[in-house]
Amino acid sequence: MSSRFKPLLAVLACCFASTLIAMDEDEAPRLEEPGSIIKRFVEPLTRPAHSPVRSLLSSDAEHASSIGPVLTPDKPVYVLYYQSAKPGAEEINCVLEQGRVFVNYEEPHDQTKMPMVKIRPIDGKTRIPFLIRASLSPTEAVSSQSSLFLFIRVPIIFSPRLDIRRVHIGAKRVDFKVTAGFDDGVYSVMVPLSALPASKPDIRYPVEIILEGSILLNDYSILPPDQFVNFDSPIDSRLVSSARLAPGRDFLGPEEEVQLRQLAEEISKLTKDQYQQLLLVHRVTSAKITYFNNNMNRTAVQVLTEAIGDCDDYSRVMVCLLRALGIPSRMAVGYLYDFNNMGAHGWVEAALNSRSGKPHWFICDPTLASASQDRDYFVQFRNRIYLYPLRMDVKIQNLAADYRVETLLNWAGKDKLEKLPAASLPALVNSFNESLHLSFAQTISQMQQQNLALRRQFLFTPGASYILADRPISGENSHMALSIDSDERMVAELAVNDDDYGLDSPEDQQVVSLLKDAYQHLKQEPFQGSEARFCLELAYFRDRFSDRLQRVRLRVSRYLVEQHLKAIVESFQKSGLLTEAEATRIASLHQVCAGKNLYYLQELARLAPPPPAQVPATPEPTENSGKTGQISEKR
Repeated sequence: MSSRFKPLLAVLACCFASTLIAMDEDEAPRLEEPGSIIKRFVEPLTRPAHSPVRSLLSSDAEHASSIGPVLTPDKPVYVLYYQSAKPGAEEINCVLEQGRVFVNYEEPHDQTKMPMVKIRPIDGKTRIPFLIRASLSPTEAVSSQSSLFLFIRVPIIFSPRLDIRRVHIGAKRVDFKVTAGFDDGVYSVMVPLSALPASKPDIRYPVEIILEGSILLNDYSILPPDQFVNFDSPIDSRLVSSARLAPGRDFLGPEEEVQLRQLAEEISKLTKDQYQQLLLVHRVTSAKITYFNNNMNRTAVQVLTEAIGDCDDYSRVMVCLLRALGIPSRMAVGYLYDFNNMGAHGWVEAALNSRSGKPHWFICDPTLASASQDRDYFVQFRNRIYLYPLRMDVKIQNLAADYRVETLLNWAGKDKLEKLPAASLPALVNSFNESLHLSFAQTISQMQQQNLALRRQFLFTPGASYILADRPISGENSHMALSIDSDERMVAELAVNDDDYGLDSPEDQQVVSLLKDAYQHLKQEPFQGSEARFCLELAYFRDRFSDRLQRVRLRVSRYLVEQHLKAIVESFQKSGLLTEAEATRIASLHQVCAGKNLYYLQELARLAPPPPAQVPATPEPTENSGKTGQISEKR
């Protein structure tokens, strides 16, 4: 073994032994100071349950509503996306969840960047019925190799099962093939399109392809340690790749492989029980790496050598050590949600054999554990802060085509989807769209009639905000604006008009004070004892050269805007940030929009044709006017 790895082996071997002793004596291991970005997520989790502070988002339903779009049991979600060579302005990819529309306004035509439906570990033990309609317009002849593929990825912790009941092309029921991926939770459904040659005169495009089925999710449960048993040899073929070290993926060169295997051997000397081995790996990974946000691509041995890293690095080290021990594991990628912002995050999914004879997958998070005194708290972790992406993507292969895909998840009607006749399935999607568009059209008409269409901050900039109120503060130097941004948040911002200025005047300082007062008031006072600080953000921006204050921004989350706009407007009006007339207009807009989609509806109103001009009514002719007309005609 290379001499540069010997000190690392000695240090880690000592660490494993001391950690085992410390745990036996109920002594907490030495805690490296993690970055504040990690403590921000950990502190709400480890706060005592009897804490006198109650978050406004305490329930799971409120938590889901504050994120969106999140798939929760029995809550319908509609996903629409296009694949087109030349997308039209109206071809916007979007997600509709509980009447709320989610769009990436900056890149509305990029399918890979559209809002993603997410699912939490607590939302298992359910069945997700789905209906997919793909409207296909080929731009070349269909070949025998042309196919439609549905790719599905569901979190493995739910032990998901896919059931495709029927596939129709037009009115004809067709065959399909379901293939389970190399990993559990990954499926592909292949539908041959060879029956649709473009040369057939009786084929009208677009052709509709309907897929109907369901996904069954088991509950993500926590098992007592005595319910785990070691994997027998040979291991299940589906788990082999995740239970073995692989060159290029887990290590570079024979030296690193030897190093990982020797570390695994040291662990095995301490305990033969695989659950205890996993605990040791988790404890040491979280204790011996200091959090450091970075973009470096390093191997597990390199991370251990440097002893710093971010969530990817923590997870990579733990996964490689578990694989060296023969324990199936893999890195999971998703998001953490701390009630205000979502952050991309990586964690570990590990599997141990249960007494039932089936592998049990669960979450481990050495990154969050690095900020906690109780590191084992994050082994078999089950919490709503994790957001997994739920992927259901339709792709057309070996055929150039434009297509539109609509997906209905958790659709709830009088009859279950599988009970509906095939002929009624397209009509179901059509009726959904028609009622949706009719509702939006009526709202836009009311907005136009009541003069509630707002001014856009920048006319041609994608995702530019809509101005609710705007006024100068210090002459031409600064202004204060209240707006709705493309994430449906309300933003009150005081800013300079030019980088040469600072918020130095007494008028500016007064508005800064008003913004601070509004923030303090909104945190708790309007919500009957519940605090809303996780839904608010007060930020200060300074010039990087002169350190002069140039912008102060108070941002209110979409959840508060939708659920508590009246309290927000009253607070702003009380603080002097809004006039009575401005507050009345905002309240009217919120009422017309039914409290949802303020930005989206403004976008629709901006692109909608103006209302027809009112033609003045013609007065009824009188007896004299009629006679005058007759005389004129004679002349």
